[in-house]
Amino acid sequence: MNNGSFRKSMTWLHTWVGLVFCWIMYFMFVTGTVGYFDEEIDHWMEADTLMQSPISVEKSLALSYEFLAKKAPEAKQWFLVPSQSRNPFPTASWRDQPIEGSEELDSGSKRLNLDSAEPTEHIVRDTGGGQRLYRMHYRFHYMDRTLYTYLSIFVTLLMFIGVVSGVVIHRKIFIDFFTFRQFKGAKSWLDFHNILSVSSLPFQLMITYSGLIFMVTSFFPLIAAGSYGFDKDTMKKELSKLATGEVVERANVSAKMIDVETLTKKVSEHTKNQQLQNIRIQAPNDQNATITINTMSDISNYSGQKIVLNGVTGELISSEQKSSSSGLSFAYVMLGLHEGLFAEIGLRWLYFIAGVVGSAMIATGAIYYVEKRKVKLQENEKGKGFKFVESMNIGTIVGLIAAISAYFIANRLLPLDMENRANWEVHCLFLTWAVFIIHPFIRPIKKAWSEQLIATAVLLFCIPIVNFFTSQIHLIYTATNGNWALAAIDLSAIVFGVILILTARLYTKRETV
Repeated sequence: MNNGSFRKSMTWLHTWVGLVFCWIMYFMFVTGTVGYFDEEIDHWMEADTLMQSPISVEKSLALSYEFLAKKAPEAKQWFLVPSQSRNPFPTASWRDQPIEGSEELDSGSKRLNLDSAEPTEHIVRDTGGGQRLYRMHYRFHYMDRTLYTYLSIFVTLLMFIGVVSGVVIHRKIFIDFFTFRQFKGAKSWLDFHNILSVSSLPFQLMITYSGLIFMVTSFFPLIAAGSYGFDKDTMKKELSKLATGEVVERANVSAKMIDVETLTKKVSEHTKNQQLQNIRIQAPNDQNATITINTMSDISNYSGQKIVLNGVTGELISSEQKSSSSGLSFAYVMLGLHEGLFAEIGLRWLYFIAGVVGSAMIATGAIYYVEKRKVKLQENEKGKGFKFVESMNIGTIVGLIAAISAYFIANRLLPLDMENRANWEVHCLFLTWAVFIIHPFIRPIKKAWSEQLIATAVLLFCIPIVNFFTSQIHLIYTATNGNWALAAIDLSAIVFGVILILTARLYTKRETV
């Protein structure tokens, strides 16, 4: 093979590998961005309750304590999660409660009403909700665990390399940011891509780098081990702090535990300025009972304190940081930044907007690739490969938005008693996406763009309309009651629908210039 043919082969490989992973990057960015409002989407998809204001830690613990004392007094473990801003309902879980007259053990979890120690039964539909949508951005839903793990890591690595190399390319970063040539074909798309890239650069660097750190133990296990000096015993001890901790067995000697008022005081005393994450009670109502209070830092769920108390006397048994390794602590801060769970509503909107800009950056890069080559090629020179890329761009970029819209609509229209209903919500998403991917291959490209933009806008407008006719938490009700967390989902659908309509008009205008 001569140098010319080898270079052509490498160019072909670089081009096609880059394009394929560009579409996967777009999928990861879009679904990950939507995931910043996963719990709000959960509530919207449950369709029959308003999100309420959280109650105090004291009341949360009192309700959970009372419920578990009745429901599972002899369980091996209780687990209490207090009311939070994004999920106001306290969660009470139990494990291995003996069932009278049976050798089997009962385990379960219930969300409680805000005014009584009774489980809330407001969930009437089986749905994947926002959690299923969020997990798609690294699980790809239908893939095997090993495959999606390495694929997501590899694509994130490529994305990080792309961001860093983009910084090197844009030596005149401020000029690129303030340059936009309207209706100039490929040059316009390049300017738009540059503006989006520069404006969201800090977010792109953070999200891709933290994504790599997220799975460092899977991709580079020696690096994780190196943070402990390759000492296996130290590593096992450190990691055990982040897991469930030591298992406490029941002594089968009844003992009265500290009351909830005392527990609340202990929580307040030991957490101080830290946020309470959860409370784990082992061997409740037993002589060996222990209470583990888990706190979290401002950014990461995984870095904080673990305070262990005697469940009968309330005396402090131990208090330690979940992680004392500087390397692991850094990794958990990066993980916290990636997930954004620490962020209040304002900061999460900034996360969301940055994610939208990042998604648009990837999309405009893919479009620029086509537009740049379209200028050089005559119509009869455009081979099947070029037309495949052009069609896939349309079906991926616009079609994914349509597919996610279909996911929300399916949540409202699928029968409530349908078997595997939550799975069919996702099937509807991917079936819709498949239709939108096929569409550009059987339609002229110019018409495919405008048709898909308009069709997707219609689907987005259908979300609040269908919601109005099928649930009690429609836009008028949520806006009237000041429940903007749920109203924002309907409003966002309308806003993005309007953006797509305007984009379709601009595209039509551009084609006539």
